[in-house]
Amino acid sequence: MKQFASLLIGLLMGFSSSPAMSQSTVTCDSADNITVVAGGSDCLALLSFGTDELRPNGTLIVFLHGDVSSGGPSDAFRRIAPNYVGAGRAAVVLIRQGYFDDGNRLSTGSNYGRNDNATPDNIDNIGAALAKLKAHHRVARLVVIGHSRGSNIAGVLLGRRPGLIDAAVLFSCPCDLATRQKSQSAKQRAIALRSLSPLDFVSTIPANTWVATITGEKDDNTSWQFLKKWHEALKDRQVPIRDVILPNELHNWSTRWFTYPDFRALLDEAIGG
Repeated sequence: MKQFASLLIGLLMGFSSSPAMSQSTVTCDSADNITVVAGGSDCLALLSFGTDELRPNGTLIVFLHGDVSSGGPSDAFRRIAPNYVGAGRAAVVLIRQGYFDDGNRLSTGSNYGRNDNATPDNIDNIGAALAKLKAHHRVARLVVIGHSRGSNIAGVLLGRRPGLIDAAVLFSCPCDLATRQKSQSAKQRAIALRSLSPLDFVSTIPANTWVATITGEKDDNTSWQFLKKWHEALKDRQVPIRDVILPNELHNWSTRWFTYPDFRALLDEAIGG
């Protein structure tokens, strides 16, 4: 009996330490680049706004959500994305690997328990999906707006796929994962990171890339201090960096963020630049 119990516990521990894999409800057979996009080996759900009337040489704005560690759907950007549709502009909310939207459409791949999931495969497949969307819609500019892990992924892609993203607005960005990890508990510091860090890809970011960061003043998850080395590295590369710190705001974005004049001006510059 003891041997059986030990075996059972071992099996359960093995399952709990494995990546959280998704039983996807979308397939690449339906990859129309409007509701689903194929990126590498992944099939990712999309919410598209204004793409039917998007003309060639326009601007495509793609929103990348964070880890959403509280659970539930990961399409909160749908509340904001339609506001940025206009003449020559369309917006897309991309549902990352292992996450689902409010309609229970689940993208393929793993979100690794909604944590530390900016892996090389996940990032490369999102990069492939962005390239496919850019080509499909024949846009001249691709603007990516990311939050937290979504900004981590976008920050890596700026240098891992130079020239793919023309402008990036990174909310609450863990852009220097090594410094961030040093600030955490000894147990957390002992765990090897799966995620790639944007700081390690600065050297290949094209100098004409438009980049901005937005951080809540009271963000205790991705403090502005974790951006310092990344900002310095961009300046050394002569990549201009815009920066906004929102007073009294925390880590998670809200629609209130979009009411700050300097915040709105920054987004307008990124999208219309």
